[in-house]
Order: sequence, then C-alpha cells, then structure tokens
Amino acid sequence: MAKSAKCTNKLRVDKLKQKNTIQNGVFCFNYFVWYYVSNMIEENKDVSMKTKKEEKREADRAKAQKRMIKQAILWGVTLFVIIGATAGIVWSVKNGSTSNVTIGSIPEVTASDWVRGNENSTVVIVEYSDFQCPACAAYYEVVKKLMDEDFGDKVKFVYRHFPLIETHFQAALAVSASESAGLQGKFWQMHDKLFENQTTWANNPKAREIFIDYAKELDLNVEEFTKNLDSKEGKEKAINAYKVSIKMGLNSTPSFFINGKKIQNPQSYEDFRNTINQAITDNS
Repeated sequence: MAKSAKCTNKLRVDKLKQKNTIQNGVFCFNYFVWYYVSNMIEENKDVSMKTKKEEKREADRAKAQKRMIKQAILWGVTLFVIIGATAGIVWSVKNGSTSNVTIGSIPEVTASDWVRGNENSTVVIVEYSDFQCPACAAYYEVVKKLMDEDFGDKVKFVYRHFPLIETHFQAALAVSASESAGLQGKFWQMHDKLFENQTTWANNPKAREIFIDYAKELDLNVEEFTKNLDSKEGKEKAINAYKVSIKMGLNSTPSFFINGKKIQNPQSYEDFRNTINQAITDNS
C-alpha cells in the first residue's frame, strides 16, 4: 500500500509536471504569437506613417513645382513684353537714317488736324503715333524737346493717330480721351499727360477712370469729357484713324513724314535736329 501510494503520488507529480510543461508551452506559444503580431502591427504602422510622410512630401514637392512653373511663366511673359518693347525702340533707333521712304500718299493737313508750331512754315512734320506704344513715348520726349527748344517757331508739327488697336487694347480709349480733351481746347495737354504717364494706364483695366482723373487735373468739364469719352464717335475716330494708316501702308509707330516724305526714325536727338535743319535749308 505504501509502495502503491508512493507510485500514485509519483504519477500525480508526473501529471502535474506534464500539465505545467503543457501550460508553459501554451504560454510560450501565445507569447510568440503576441510578439510576432505586435511587431507586424508596429511595422505596418511604420510603413503606413512612412507612406503618408512620403505622400505629403510628394504633394508638397508637386505644389512647389507648380508654384515655380507659374512664376516662371509670369516672369517669362513679363520679360517677353519688356524685351519686345525694348527691341522695338532699339530697332527704330539703329535703323534710323535721313533717307526717304515712299509709302503710299499722306493726306493733306486740314483744320481737323492737331497742329502746333508755326502754321505758316514751309516745313511740315507729321507724326503717326499710338499713345500706348512704348517707342512713341520715347520719341515723344525727343519731339517735345525739339519743338520747345529748337523749332517751335520754325516748323509746323502735326500729330495724327495710328492706334494699334489689335495689340494695344487701351489705345482706342486713349484716342477718345485726347479728342475729348481737344473739344475743350486741351488736346496737347492731354497728349502730354497720356505719354508721360503711359506706364500707369497702358495695361490698367481702370484706364477709363484714370483718364477721367486726368480731365479733372486739367480743369476740364468732367461731365462733358466723360460723355465724349464714352461716345460712339470717339471709338469710331480711333478705328477710322487705324484704317487710314493701314491704307497708307504704315505698319509701325511712330512714323514721321517731312513735307510728305516718310523718313526712317532718327537714331538720336541730334540726328532728328539735323534732319529738320536740312529740310529748313532745302525749303528756304
């Protein structure tokens, strides 16, 4: 009995050890599974976080590239406009000479023309110009100096419109502004103001309001000025001036004529002055 009890106790101990072994094995297996699954979850989290970070970086990079492209396009367009305007002036200057070029026939000067200087002079200078043209603004300074300092009482100077309405979208309105001021006896004052402030209104969608402000500065009747500025007649005058200039064969502004003969634009103030002096000598 003692031996049997001992065997029974031993069996119980063995079973208990076996049970503990199994439990330990299950625990180890469960721990392994938990550890593996936890690592997988953490790795997936890391991958997910990395993916989101990479996506954000890619999105930020794409936005930055778009901004750079927009800025490049804007700068490119601006540079193109500046280079184009500058090239036009440079071309006019470099190709200037005193040789005459016949292009169609120039209409005779009439009472409807805008004239300054000596109306009885035998030397008549006619300029076809566009208020929005950068080259015209550059030559405006030259012509103004010539008339103010050298030839104001010696030549007749005539200003005629040639608005390049297909490319200069405020040119027609500028013509109307000058003509509206002219109806109140201040064409030349508006003429000067338009050229001297060209960069302010040329590409400004509020050019009309700016022109009305100029009318106020010139002490014009603003109500009358505005009425004429917006009139159908003002727009038609600009269109007709354009058609006449094209019919004459003109293709650039400014274009100068001396006694009916077109000259290529002088390359400097002195060159222009010499050309006029020669014309005075030839017609004296």
